[in-house]
Amino acid sequence: MDKRSNRKIKGIVFDMDGVIIDTCKLHEESWFEVSKEYDITWDKTVDFKRNVFGTCSVDSARLLFGQQILEYDINELCLKKEKIYKHLLHMNVNNIVVRGFSGFFKSLAQSGIPIALGTSSIFEEANFVLKSLDIARYFKTIIHFSKVKQPKPDPEVYIKACEELDALPQNCIGFEDSISGIIALERAGIRCVVVGTTLSYGRLTNSGLNFDSYIQDFNGISLRDILRNTSSKPLHMRYAI
Repeated sequence: MDKRSNRKIKGIVFDMDGVIIDTCKLHEESWFEVSKEYDITWDKTVDFKRNVFGTCSVDSARLLFGQQILEYDINELCLKKEKIYKHLLHMNVNNIVVRGFSGFFKSLAQSGIPIALGTSSIFEEANFVLKSLDIARYFKTIIHFSKVKQPKPDPEVYIKACEELDALPQNCIGFEDSISGIIALERAGIRCVVVGTTLSYGRLTNSGLNFDSYIQDFNGISLRDILRNTSSKPLHMRYAI
């Protein structure tokens, strides 16, 4: 049995985009609106979910628009995109909650285990989401974009979250969906549960990344299921891989 399964869990850290809310389509739509407004050719060969989602705005613009980006002020494009995205998020936040998250989180909150958020989003955005879902009061801390010097895959965001939870990384569990986030958890020494909104189980296992558990979403999943799982196979094998 994995020795980590016997450790008492003293902290839970959630990523936000792709874990609590599934924002991929909102980000894609935002960039598409930018391309129309600025008359930039949209690269239809780029798989947004696979190759763009989860990257910072500047990298997203470069991936989507290629060399065309040199003709524009990239910071202006990114600010425009964020303005559009913010509007879409405010309109849709309650409709994009990851399946089963609300029930899972309710049970987790009742357990009394300290909870943190570790996100690459700005504080205003993260705070808006948590308040909209009526769960902000359960988070002991929010480690957001402005609180770290190095973004994921650097482990800083998760190390800081553990510090503010007053818990050792090896006694915490982190929930992530992206490659950079999974790497950050591994580097921090935190047990990693991958939520499969972004990565299929097949792609994840072929990537060579290290993780502890895989769930497609939170539906039918309990913290006890995760603690009992001692392999990286998907919990509840009903999930397509």
